[in-house]
Amino acid sequence: MIKIQNLNKFFGDKHILKNINLEINDGEVISLIGPSGSGKSTLIRCINYLEEPTSGSIYINGKNIATSGKEIDKIRQNIGMVFQHFHLFPHKTVLENITLAPILTGQLTKIEAEQKAIDLLKTMDLLDKKDVYPSSLSGGQKQRIAIARSLAMDPTVILFDEVTSALDPEMVGEVLNVMKELAKTGMTMVVVTHEMAFAKQVADRAIFMADGEIVEINRAVDLFEHPQNPRTKEFLSKVLEY
Repeated sequence: MIKIQNLNKFFGDKHILKNINLEINDGEVISLIGPSGSGKSTLIRCINYLEEPTSGSIYINGKNIATSGKEIDKIRQNIGMVFQHFHLFPHKTVLENITLAPILTGQLTKIEAEQKAIDLLKTMDLLDKKDVYPSSLSGGQKQRIAIARSLAMDPTVILFDEVTSALDPEMVGEVLNVMKELAKTGMTMVVVTHEMAFAKQVADRAIFMADGEIVEINRAVDLFEHPQNPRTKEFLSKVLEY
């Protein structure tokens, strides 16, 4: 589904991503782990073209997004993204937040979009919140609404950028449970996370990044239990102590 070739990204003279090569299959769950500043978030922002690569190619279902021109908006409709800080519209209700994009893009009628939103809210166990505004929600509820908003567009892949890092500890579990159930449906997911248990148990493959490079990639269980690269071993020895 996603093919990345020789991807490089510079911010000024800082080389943030260095010759990234990666293929992600349909229905695969990928976890991206590594120290802060290793390029994980920049990588998934490039996949969604929120950041323009300096060089290299990114193919989504066979189409190079860098050369897709006017088609890029259509391609991006198939890529959901959930951010660390929710980005819900504060002046719109929960229902309106979820239905806005499908209606504006013409993907669904207002009636269809509202029915889909209601179904998603039932899945998230948040139907009773459909008419409230984001300010009245907890962080965990906001993040589950953000996931529902992405799903409302029927994406073929969802990118998660450290979606639990801004949450209080007691709210992390409710968001991770939603992501675990989503993974069971066969949704293609790329997850930047510091939740090592989730990365090990739910992901098909784990990728360890450091200094803008993919240092090691393997089946998630194997990477965590039998890391091959000394840099990976060093990182895991520190984060798994806690």
